Amino acid sequence: MREEKPFEIKVMLKQDKLKKYFPRDYTPQKMEEVIIKLLEEWNRKDRGSKVADDLLKQYYSGNIRVNTLQGGKYMGIYLNPRNDGFKKSLNSEIYVDKTELLVYTNSRLDTEQMYICVSRPRRFGKSMAVKMLAAYYCRTCDSRELFQNLKIAQDESYEKHLNQYNVIELNMQDFLSYAQNMEQLIDSLQKKLLRDLKRNMKAL
Repeated sequence: MREEKPFEIKVMLKQDKLKKYFPRDYTPQKMEEVIIKLLEEWNRKDRGSKVADDLLKQYYSGNIRVNTLQGGKYMGIYLNPRNDGFKKSLNSEIYVDKTELLVYTNSRLDTEQMYICVSRPRRFGKSMAVKMLAAYYCRTCDSRELFQNLKIAQDESYEKHLNQYNVIELNMQDFLSYAQNMEQLIDSLQKKLLRDLKRNMKAL
């Protein structure tokens, strides 16, 4: 017997239709995050909402695609996420300059010690550190203005590595929330990363 392929839903939202609902500086990635958060809030408010729950499960399993277009091109969700997340951190009332971490990661590039695990307790700024790393290394944005007054700008390695690399940013909690087991989690990761890679292959 031939194995049946899982049913896949494709949802395409053009940016010109979405922009009236979002601020001008919102990227396609940020728009998708807001849409998913609204579904999650809808599901929390109405526990009997099977529609919202099913949509979220399908999304995190990789069977629903929410495509956002910018200039006729797909923008990456996990691949090269740009610098919007770090910009939001900088604009917050309290921001602690942790860019010396970038000095350390720069010193480990192209060495046998290049694999780094940054571990901290809860609420110690791990998510902010990830946004900072993405903003600094991501090659599809210009983050010079964001970092020019921070400690990393004083280091000799600053210019060499600024916005020079392809970056993959993952929030594992998004996948853990809707995966029933490790196999589902890995499968969802693979589907979403491959999707981003295929869409942006020409730009890499």
